[in-house]
Amino acid sequence: MRKQRLLLAALPLILIGCSGETLQEYVFAAETDSWETELFVEQHPAAENISEEALLQVQHAGDSADIESVEVQLWIDRLGGGSTSTSLSYMPEDGSLEMLLSNYDFVYEEEKGNPIHVQVTWQEDQEEYTDEMVLEPAGSQETEG
Repeated sequence: MRKQRLLLAALPLILIGCSGETLQEYVFAAETDSWETELFVEQHPAAENISEEALLQVQHAGDSADIESVEVQLWIDRLGGGSTSTSLSYMPEDGSLEMLLSNYDFVYEEEKGNPIHVQVTWQEDQEEYTDEMVLEPAGSQETEG
């Protein structure tokens, strides 16, 4: 009897968690000789507070041991602008930087023809370098939420 009550109490939570709503996932990517960049975007149903969650990954293509500092900027060319940026004063050992973002409407803006830009500026051997990339669609898929 106790197991049945537990199952009945847990059933609504299980059903809510497996609502069967389809989420759309997108990947945008670009690379230079020095950096590889991917933006993973997950669109949420219109009824949710968060319309879109994204993870920006920027990976140094070579040996990052000599990099003293890095700044990553992300922006979209759209009417009225829109950007976010982060700065680091060190380079992680694996040469990988990550930025979490919500509600930037990357998919909508890219579909309207507004490019997504990533600029990486870094200090290496007391010299400053800058690479700018325009992210291009690299794939999409539907998943169950």
